[in-house]
Amino acid sequence: MLDLGLFRRGTFTGVMIGALLLSGAAFSYFAYESLWLQSALGMGPVTAGLCFVPMSGAAFVTAGLGGRLLEDRVPPGAMIGGGLLLIAAGSALQMLVGAGSSWTVLVPGLLVSGVGVGLATPTLVSTAVAAVGYQRAGMASGAVNTARQLGNALGIAVLGVVFHAGLSSSVHGAGVPRPAAVTDALAAGQAQGVLAAGTPAQRPVLVHVVHAAFASGLRSAFLAAAVMGAVGGLAVLALVRRPGGGHGPAEQPRAEQAAVPVEA
Repeated sequence: MLDLGLFRRGTFTGVMIGALLLSGAAFSYFAYESLWLQSALGMGPVTAGLCFVPMSGAAFVTAGLGGRLLEDRVPPGAMIGGGLLLIAAGSALQMLVGAGSSWTVLVPGLLVSGVGVGLATPTLVSTAVAAVGYQRAGMASGAVNTARQLGNALGIAVLGVVFHAGLSSSVHGAGVPRPAAVTDALAAGQAQGVLAAGTPAQRPVLVHVVHAAFASGLRSAFLAAAVMGAVGGLAVLALVRRPGGGHGPAEQPRAEQAAVPVEA
């Protein structure tokens, strides 16, 4: 299903790394932002979902304009790598979230990440196909899509561990009773249950603890996402070349070249 020999080609390897880390860096933290928006800020599912529209809109506009204005002028490595670096910058911008923040603190980072997604995503499959040749176009496109799905799944798991660690650090530092149980409850989206368990006199303190814990967990997750995006962007910039530049379809193993019939 996948010829592992394709990974000898720098461009194909770079695209696969980019696809894997793009999904992890750009989308995996949505699960934990949704927890914060609904559990701590009290939004409904639809309202919380609408908070991510800035990223979707920026990605849609950028993909449309980028394909027309940049595709023939900018090398694919720069498109994908630059997009990943913008995703990293957008994740880092969202680290401004604090205990008193509302959802609007996420908007600048989501917009920057959306521009990065719009630049990088349309170019991934076309660059992978160009790197292996039309004979293996289906294999290349399938590999890229698989890498993106795998990156999202792994990203949610990795960011989940980091998010929980950030929650735990903040809760333990606040000195509340049974900090492990409180951390687990917040990670499960039960912030309102934590607040209801306290007395009226304790409620203001608990409200601050809950919001500070979510802010700490989110900052940790955003930092991890920013690192993923930066690593992916640098790897793509180092490995991906234009088709025909030493890593494209013309770069076929000698056995494959020998099998091509020569017309008289």
